[in-house]
Amino acid sequence: DRLGLLLAVLGDGELRLYSLSVDLPEAPLFARFAPAWTAPVSMPGAMPTEAWDRRVCCAAARADPHSPGSCLLAGGCDRSVVLLWHLKGEGDLEDIEDLPLGPTSMLQANLLESQTVLSLAWCPDPEPHLLLAGLSGGFLVLWDVRAPSAPLCSYYPQMRSPIPCIVWLNPFT
Repeated sequence: DRLGLLLAVLGDGELRLYSLSVDLPEAPLFARFAPAWTAPVSMPGAMPTEAWDRRVCCAAARADPHSPGSCLLAGGCDRSVVLLWHLKGEGDLEDIEDLPLGPTSMLQANLLESQTVLSLAWCPDPEPHLLLAGLSGGFLVLWDVRAPSAPLCSYYPQMRSPIPCIVWLNPFT
């Protein structure tokens, strides 16, 4: 009963997930699509609050290979931070259980703190836990989201141009 899901990063830095219905209601265009979920960017009560003050600039989603009906969302932010949300559920988006009150993990490349994450790409199977980020200074950072404490590796190309888009050609390229 649904065309699909749309993951959107808005100009104000919000990350929203929309469920696009097949049957569009007779309503003004702006009222047709209410978000099914808006990502909370900070953890409730987390201190210091400035550390959690993030603006999401890009996003990527994938089905969780270990939990059918669940998905992993990644939001690339300023200060070389990637926030992860794990939405767990069965079937429809409306059946998502235990919506997270904040990100479930935070990935950060500490040496590149002044850079903004401009692009994200999940590795295709058989390595679904690898996430690659393209930064504003031309760096690529690879994480294993199962161990978010530090990146697996960082690539420092000679040309330091921003990386606005990443595409995996196969699991190894």
